[in-house]
Amino acid sequence: MKVLIWGGEARYRADLPHAVQSLPLELVFCPREQPLESMFPQHADTVFLFVDAIAPVDDALMDRMPGLRLIHSEGVAYNAIDLDAARRRLMDILCNYAGYTRCVPILVFDAYKVRGGTREVEKHHNLYVVYTQEAETADMYIERTTHELAKDHRTRVVSSDGAEQIIVLGNGALRVSARAFAEEVAAVEKEIREFLQN
Repeated sequence: MKVLIWGGEARYRADLPHAVQSLPLELVFCPREQPLESMFPQHADTVFLFVDAIAPVDDALMDRMPGLRLIHSEGVAYNAIDLDAARRRLMDILCNYAGYTRCVPILVFDAYKVRGGTREVEKHHNLYVVYTQEAETADMYIERTTHELAKDHRTRVVSSDGAEQIIVLGNGALRVSARAFAEEVAAVEKEIREFLQN
């Protein structure tokens, strides 16, 4: 898997845990002075993108990396990442997954700190998208909804939060780690590509 890192190579290498350095990852460093756009098309197969808090990551940049699955922004600000574009990309990935696996995903975005926010549930093609209301965390919504759904439906919850996994298991749902689900989604995408090529 390709990891594109926009920043100083020496600093990143010094901070990388040894366990990460032993993984089968292709690390590509782009000096901060070099525009990210100049890294394409040769690095369009990037899966993970590491940027600093001021690096602009917009819809056009994400479109140039169709396999992008993670954007990591250093620092405390995410102002330069187009979160709406990232949400849309995730929704499209889950739509493909849902169509192939014939499941009905519910994607929950946490709007806990959005003042005056009311819960919104919208249908996006073949999945449901939920934006929680003010003072309601995604975990709270997932726990309540899982309690209801698991009574009558096979329900899986994707979370790597240990406490959340125990709660949803107690509610009768299956738990799946984020890593295991990402691998499952990647396998489905590969099967879809192979099907379309034949």
